[in-house]
Parts: sequence; C-alpha cells; structure tokens
Amino acid sequence: MRVCSFLLLLLVAAPAFAQTGYTWRGGGGSWFSDGNWSPSGVPGVAATAYVESGRPALVRDTTVARLVLDADGLDGDGNLTVTDSLVWRSGQMNGRNFAETAAVTIAPGALLLITGPDEKGLRGRDILNDGTIRWEDGDLVVQWPTTLDNRAGATFDLRADAVITRTNGTLDLLNRGLIVKSGGAGTTSFVYPFGVFENEGTVRVETGTLLLGSGTSCSGQGDGVFEIESGARLTVRQARYRIGEGSVVTGAGTLLVESGELDLGRAAFTGLTQVTGGVLRFTATTTPAELATVELSGGEFGGPAEKNVNGALAWTGGGLGTRFDQSGVLNLLGGV
Repeated sequence: MRVCSFLLLLLVAAPAFAQTGYTWRGGGGSWFSDGNWSPSGVPGVAATAYVESGRPALVRDTTVARLVLDADGLDGDGNLTVTDSLVWRSGQMNGRNFAETAAVTIAPGALLLITGPDEKGLRGRDILNDGTIRWEDGDLVVQWPTTLDNRAGATFDLRADAVITRTNGTLDLLNRGLIVKSGGAGTTSFVYPFGVFENEGTVRVETGTLLLGSGTSCSGQGDGVFEIESGARLTVRQARYRIGEGSVVTGAGTLLVESGELDLGRAAFTGLTQVTGGVLRFTATTTPAELATVELSGGEFGGPAEKNVNGALAWTGGGLGTRFDQSGVLNLLGGV
C-alpha cells in the first residue's frame, strides 16, 4: 500500500508538459501584444496559436509549436518558424509592403497542412520548407512575388486536384527535395504562376495528372529527376521549361507536351511520350535518351541529344527535329 501511495503522489506532483493554447482576439495588431491573445500572453516555442479571425502582424521573428490559421492571414516582416504543425485553412501569407523579407519556415519533422475549400493567398510571404507540406484542398493564388522553397530532405505532397494560379506577381518554385502527386485521380495544375520552376531534386507523379501550365514568362531549370509512374501523367502546356542537361525523365507513365517548350537532358523512360503541339527536346550529348513508344501528332520532337526510340513511333503530324537543332540523331529501333 505504501508503494502504491508513493507512486500516486509522484503522478499527482508531476508537472504537465501539454502545449499552452492562445486564441487571437480578432482584428489587427502586433502578435507580441499580450492583450491581443486569450488568455493574456504571447505564444512561444511550446505553444499552440489559434487565429480564427483577424490578421496578426509579426513585427519580429518568433517560433511556435503549432499554428491553426483560419482567418484573414498573417502580416508583418517577421519570420515565423513552426516546429510541429501549421494548419492553413484560409487567408493570406502576406509579406507585401513589409521589406519583402517575411517568411514562414516549416522546421524539420514539422507539417504544413493546406486544407479546406477556401482559396489561400500567396502574397509575398515566402514558404521555406524543411519538413512536409501536404496540400489537401483549396486553390493557391499568387498575389505578389513569392518563393516556395522545398529544401533538401523536404516533401511537398500534392493530394488536391486543385490549382496554383495567380492574380498578380510571380511564384518561384524551388525544389531540392521531393515534390510528389500522391493523391487525387484528377489534375493538379500550376497555371499562370510565372516566375521560375527549378528542380534539383525529384518530381514524382504517382497518380492522376500533374500539369505544368505556367505563363510564357515562366522558366524552368535544374538537373533533377522527373518520375512518372504507370497510370500517371506529366503534362506541359504553354510555358518554356528549359531544364538542365543533367535532368532525366524515368518511369512507365505518360509524358505529354501539348504546347510551349520542354527541354530535358535525357530519358530512361518506358512509358508513352506524346507530342501534340509545342516542342520537346532532349539535350544531353553524353548519354542517349532511351524512350519507348512515341506518338507525334503536332509540334516538334528533337534536340541535340541522341534519341533511341525503342518502341514504335506513331507519326501523324508535326516535325521530327526542331527548328534550331544543329545536330542530333534519332534512332528508330521499334518501327514507324
């Protein structure tokens, strides 16, 4: 009995390590003003902040464990670091007019969950991801120049059949980790965000379609990998994506170029390559591009690289070779 009583006393006396919760009272004002939160105080490194209405201003850098953002958004030029999770249901990530330095950093092991049917605004507050972004619902709208940096070891998981679009400004999408479409049988679209798409990591399409349909002033670069799994599709439309010579497309899905321009380094691709318009070039001159079936019905298919078409070429329109190619070999190994 004495042992049991002693253990009970220890449990009762043990301190609680649960996160403290703070709810924003609404309206504007400084994040760091005690009176703007209930209970009175400022969310700190072990706290959860609930912003259900209004728009707090981050006037200097701070860190919280968890943020639930279901309001107008965030203001200010301070950087916010989230160490556990950020649930973004509505509002703007606003950095406009705040020295263009504002950012949200998702720490290693942390999660940014983009959910709920409302549009979410990318308005100049950069998103720096060292953990995981999981996009489940709601379109993203570029409203001012913004950078989304998916860093080495990080994951940007596309589960929404939704759109990144724009009303103003540009989006620089930088990938040194993994961008993966893992959910949704429909299309996830990057439509008119302009800016730069740089892939130094891996872009993987596991299901449905990933559409790169940015405006003509968008550019692509990087030496990363594009993986298209069986039954999935990567579509390029309208923009000019001149990806680096070290890049490669792999997998057994479908690569479709509808318009615009796509330069890739090489291929180790067992899926279907379709060109219905625009230009598809392979540019690596040290390693042949290995392709399976190719369907060319419009546009141009070429580039300075050696290209081995190991399956059949179905040629109903368009041009073999591209207008500015000065070299390049096309080996039709599976019949025409």
